[in-house]
Amino acid sequence: MWRKTLPRLAAQALLVTALSLSGTNAQSDPPLVVATIPPVHSLVAEVMKGIGVPTLLLNGAASPHTYALRPSDARRLHSARIIFWIGPSLEGFLTRSLAALSGKARVVTLTKVSTMNLMATRGRHPDGRTGNPTPDPHLWLDPGNAQQIVALAADALASEDPQNADGYRRNATRAAARLDTLTQRIKSQFTGKPVAPFILFHDSFQYLERALGLSAAGFVTVDPDRPPGARHLSDIHAVISDAEAACVFTEPQFEPRLIPTLVKGTRAQIAVLDALGSSLQAGPGLYFEMMENNLDALAGCLIGRGGG
Repeated sequence: MWRKTLPRLAAQALLVTALSLSGTNAQSDPPLVVATIPPVHSLVAEVMKGIGVPTLLLNGAASPHTYALRPSDARRLHSARIIFWIGPSLEGFLTRSLAALSGKARVVTLTKVSTMNLMATRGRHPDGRTGNPTPDPHLWLDPGNAQQIVALAADALASEDPQNADGYRRNATRAAARLDTLTQRIKSQFTGKPVAPFILFHDSFQYLERALGLSAAGFVTVDPDRPPGARHLSDIHAVISDAEAACVFTEPQFEPRLIPTLVKGTRAQIAVLDALGSSLQAGPGLYFEMMENNLDALAGCLIGRGGG
């Protein structure tokens, strides 16, 4: 009898152990996290490193200004536990979908975070003469705001996944240290150096300009969704010439066909700034590589070429 009973008891014990381990693994699985754009995705991925991988909604080649939500995107959003987005001023295509998810997912709207250091959009002129109070959505280009995103991600993930909370906190601390180093480079980038005027394709780098102590002399287009009119292009050509702008910066997401015409007959060079890390591999390192690339592009074109 005992010979028959013991194997059965052992099998039952193994089954209980297996079920116990299965339950433990299920509880420790990280939540499904969606981030809309590569820089925010990168910062969230830093916090999740070694624990899980967030889902990127828009790849680097897509512009949030012109994107249309696909059925596969809607499925990702519906399955998500945490969603990070900038807000309706950038990803307007998401407003209705996220409203429908109210109560089903934790939606972190970064332009609504009270501790975020926001700037108003400048509109047609760099000095903000339009008086438009809309927040500039490109907030991640300020490394101080990037610190906020990392902290928000750590808090949200720790709340949704307490078993991995310590790991999220450790990753956030490491990411914050890297951001401190980046901030120090930004503070010293143009200190005591003559800096030439420059033109941006559209008003997307205000936060980085502020951190660097710079200010664009003008923009090729006010609205990236619409081609600029002939009069505006004539005005910008005059600004490039009169200000002796050293560079006109294009962006990878937008067609730069007009730029060679704009710089013709001026001293301005054409260079590239990328607010989204469009050509970079998505993941933890993208944010830092993108910021370093932009700093190198600005310094290479502007330092020692007039101004100051």
